Amino acid sequence: MMGIFGFAYAAKVMIGQKLSHEDPSEAILYGRKFTKLTVVIALLVSAAVAVSSPFIVKLFGNTSEEVKTAFGHVMLIQSLVLTAYFLNNVWIVGLFRAGGDNVYTMKLILVTTWFISLPLVFAGVYLFHWPVEGVYVVFALEEVSKACIGFFRYRSNKWAKNLAQSI
Repeated sequence: MMGIFGFAYAAKVMIGQKLSHEDPSEAILYGRKFTKLTVVIALLVSAAVAVSSPFIVKLFGNTSEEVKTAFGHVMLIQSLVLTAYFLNNVWIVGLFRAGGDNVYTMKLILVTTWFISLPLVFAGVYLFHWPVEGVYVVFALEEVSKACIGFFRYRSNKWAKNLAQSI
């Protein structure tokens, strides 16, 4: 996780620097390159998490089989969601914030957290009494929904604003 945070901040610096020029096209090109690289890295990390999850579960030998099974399932779910998580970090921190798109970012996080994730998690736990894996799936839907919604903002290039230009 720290690696993707660092990668997102690097994207923010590099794209912010490119956005300070007259033409945002180079910043948009950088955004596309960072996005493609993020997908490749995320798929590799996802595969590593999925492959290593049985070995990681074995490290917790003093827990019940039920907990080990649930933990293994949660790790597999997380491996499936990592691409969305990585993209969200790069898009929100690296691209949107670099272009001053903070209001959009705030609305995106507000909607996906308070109107999608938390109500679904609450319903899963208290109304439907789902197992931890089911609750984690609906919790992970926040990242997936954020990536789906954020994709349209990323593709629109509305985030690519020059903040250094005098008005």
